[in-house]
Amino acid sequence: PNKLLLIKHKIQVMSFDMYKRNDNAIWMVLEGIDGCGKTSVGREVVERLTAQDKSVDFLFEPSDLPIGRLIRQYNKGDYEVTLNSVEYFLMFTADRIMQMRTNIIPGLNNGVNKIEDRHVYASIAYQGGEDLSIDDMLSIHSFLSESRPNKCVIIDAPPEVTLNRAHSRGEKLEVFETNPFLTKVRANYLELARRKDLFPEIEVIDGTASFEEVTQNVLSIYKRLEK
Repeated sequence: PNKLLLIKHKIQVMSFDMYKRNDNAIWMVLEGIDGCGKTSVGREVVERLTAQDKSVDFLFEPSDLPIGRLIRQYNKGDYEVTLNSVEYFLMFTADRIMQMRTNIIPGLNNGVNKIEDRHVYASIAYQGGEDLSIDDMLSIHSFLSESRPNKCVIIDAPPEVTLNRAHSRGEKLEVFETNPFLTKVRANYLELARRKDLFPEIEVIDGTASFEEVTQNVLSIYKRLEK
């Protein structure tokens, strides 16, 4: 669509230097459908690494920056307006750009490791195949191509497992958290993992295992990234 071409052009004329990273630190992203345990596992991994005197931060998408807070309110149904898939994707893109410029790239370039709950993979899995293709999404993100995570770990579990976990914790589900939708999202995640030509950094682990097993698996992957 012409709108997307215009957006892509405006993004491409931006100064890319502020989004370039060096190899001083590790950036790992945890992905998976809602309820897979990535947030709890991420916090636990950061806690254990910090106890070993590792310099590591835990970040998440949507962020706690202004655009991220708007997205969280929208996901809870706080607004009557309904965003289409392009608008929703661009909201996440804007939040991601701000997160990278503010928190991720400066930290990495100063040797602070980052473990992040969701990144662009989530946008592709949750929103891909509607009004936007994977190619559209990657094209809009092309200016970030030199600043990819070292590793993306998909914690894979079926929706019947993840939704049961959410219900057992008494969590209020967001507007899109239904079994049919999450089944589609899970399939999209697994398709990304199969696309090694585009996403060689993706690794899938079993999210139906115990919390401790998943935590140990993520820690093992992180240890492999250490130089």
